[in-house]
Amino acid sequence: MPIGFFEMGIGGKHALGLELISPDLEAGETILSVETTITPAVGLTKVGDPSKDDTHVYQIVQGVTVGEYEIQFKITTSAGYIHNHPELNVLKVKVVI
Repeated sequence: MPIGFFEMGIGGKHALGLELISPDLEAGETILSVETTITPAVGLTKVGDPSKDDTHVYQIVQGVTVGEYEIQFKITTSAGYIHNHPELNVLKVKVVI
């Protein structure tokens, strides 16, 4: 089960994201890169590239078609760890009328 759930209307545009905390991100460790994948691939659209700061990752999305979607985050840290757990690094999005 994904850790986060968000509901939005068709045409809605929102920045959705995750925060890494200990033990996934230790003192002095930062996020180097982030990639996102949306499934299914049609109906919820990425607006631009994902963004990050030292402890947070974000993806702006826009609802196009009613349905349920998942945003999978793949996060690489300065310590070389890759976080892409299929349940812990996923947000579920429901687009409604």
